[in-house]
Amino acid sequence: MKLSTGFVFFLVFYTSVYAQDTSTIVVRNPTDYSDEFIRELKNFSGLGTLELKDSLLIISGTDTVLFPSVPPLNERILFTGRKDDLAIALTINRRNYTTLEYSLEMVEFGKSSHFQNGELSLGAGFFLGEESDEDEQTGISYFVTEYTHEATDGCYISVRIGNENPLAKLIKTCNQDIRDITLDDFPALHRK
Repeated sequence: MKLSTGFVFFLVFYTSVYAQDTSTIVVRNPTDYSDEFIRELKNFSGLGTLELKDSLLIISGTDTVLFPSVPPLNERILFTGRKDDLAIALTINRRNYTTLEYSLEMVEFGKSSHFQNGELSLGAGFFLGEESDEDEQTGISYFVTEYTHEATDGCYISVRIGNENPLAKLIKTCNQDIRDITLDDFPALHRK
């Protein structure tokens, strides 16, 4: 079978681009990072070698990014908030550089309640830029670090922690009889 020159050129070009788009991930201590974070980080291509070492993400041995320091490691923090008849209490504890353990209680007075706990993971693209939220009480915007989890059944939870303000925003679906919580329909939770 004879191949045309154009097809051979395409094969060579495609192979070399693919080889340049692969990244290698080196993890010094896997217990410092969630499996979800490492899986998501593998989706970033073209960055060369990515090294996870303590609180650092080292990109191609030259660029270094610090993992967020908020919330502090191994410190349990309680956030609460209320809107109309719905009260929310969220307790978090950052177990390692990328994992938040959480316990959530949602009570809609006179109607229903929902309890849930689990783990959330820092998004692997955290180093691409910060997001911000606004405190409805003061009107002041603040930068946040977001931890999320999407279950196989499509249920979703996101906790956005203020980097310098003791505030948290919650996005949450699948709350039994309680409505879904979106970023804009429930105020920031304040630290207690």
